[in-house]
Amino acid sequence: MDTPHEETPTERLDRLLHVAASPLTGGLSPVSLSLAWADWAWHLGVSPGRQMELASRAMQLATDALQGNDAPAGAADEDPRFRHPDWANWPFNVMRSSFRNAEAWWHDAARLPGMTNHHAELTDFMARQWLGVMTPANWWPSNPVVLQANAEKLGAPLRQGWLNWLEDRPRPPPSARQPNAKRASRSAATWPSRPARW
Repeated sequence: MDTPHEETPTERLDRLLHVAASPLTGGLSPVSLSLAWADWAWHLGVSPGRQMELASRAMQLATDALQGNDAPAGAADEDPRFRHPDWANWPFNVMRSSFRNAEAWWHDAARLPGMTNHHAELTDFMARQWLGVMTPANWWPSNPVVLQANAEKLGAPLRQGWLNWLEDRPRPPPSARQPNAKRASRSAATWPSRPARW
């Protein structure tokens, strides 16, 4: 059994660096992420047959999205972000379908023969996270529900969102924003003057 030991200065440095990097990687090890990506990239790079399959699948999914051959919209959609009936209208149905097809493609592409299960799961997870950022439901110009609400309320939801952002943004502490003017003027007035030395 390992006995606890006092943390050395170098171990503390390493731990603090890992803690500082944690928000950038969502708490995941950057080494683990790099290994998963390398495992995926190497296996894809040496698999021309799989590359052709994925290219063919991408073309089919793109064609399906542009032709409107996609999963049902509205309440039948399994993704709650797209359940509103307005997602069935053009051009939002194409955006929704394209996004959902990109998710399907990445789910297929993330799992390559020869990859470890852990790396395949991590690659699939990271692809879903990045795709989630790009969903048309997250951007007001591509979200019919947000556009409709802003049209009906003359932009009030956007205005309120802007005010919320202003309130939530990080700010320096009050002492850094408004220096104590009284203290500054008092110290300036009482500081002995010295001739400048060059």
